[in-house]
Amino acid sequence: MPTSDNSQRKNRIAIIILSLLAAALLLVPVIRTACASHNGLLLDTEGNYSMIKNFHLCGDTLICRKSSYSSQQRNTVLTDETGSFSLSIISTKKIKSIEFIQVQEDDSEESSGGHVLLGKFKINVQGHEGTLVLYEKEGKFYGTVRFPGWANGAIEYLKNVKITGEKISFTRSATTVKEMRRLGANNLFTQRFSGTYSKSGKRIWGQFVNDRREKYQWEAVK
Repeated sequence: MPTSDNSQRKNRIAIIILSLLAAALLLVPVIRTACASHNGLLLDTEGNYSMIKNFHLCGDTLICRKSSYSSQQRNTVLTDETGSFSLSIISTKKIKSIEFIQVQEDDSEESSGGHVLLGKFKINVQGHEGTLVLYEKEGKFYGTVRFPGWANGAIEYLKNVKITGEKISFTRSATTVKEMRRLGANNLFTQRFSGTYSKSGKRIWGQFVNDRREKYQWEAVK
């Protein structure tokens, strides 16, 4: 009987040791992922881009911290600051490519706002791409927008431009026949825009409401 007890005890010890070794082997890729410092832009087989951090390739599996934000627009993903990163395990069969990205952290002065909220942005409104310019003069905010393929490509002067903290609002409109003709519009119109800055101030996203109370998304990137 003592021999049988000793044998069972040895078997239990062996099982515990093997379990610990298996757990250690599983933890190694996760630890290496946490310690890795590189960043990348992942393109999956469906054409969606996502930012990834601390990634590590383990056989046919990629372990990484992946952003919750994805898009088929590469530049939009590179400038996004809204996505949150979480641990992800992805099969390489679902990955088309990974591009190494060198990320530069914003300095404290830039992240604090101020002049970085102003300047020239690339704006997209309902698929129309253009240039948004925001500036300050004598304590007041002003802005212009121009769409080369829309509204006759004319410079439009925004009205009621307000920037408070991380929020911005302005009005794009043609409220006179002269404005309507200059922009090539068929009718008088008013579009009220509202948006939120990213922490760095380099991206704005939000929505606008037209005369029919329809809501559409818009975004602008430096």
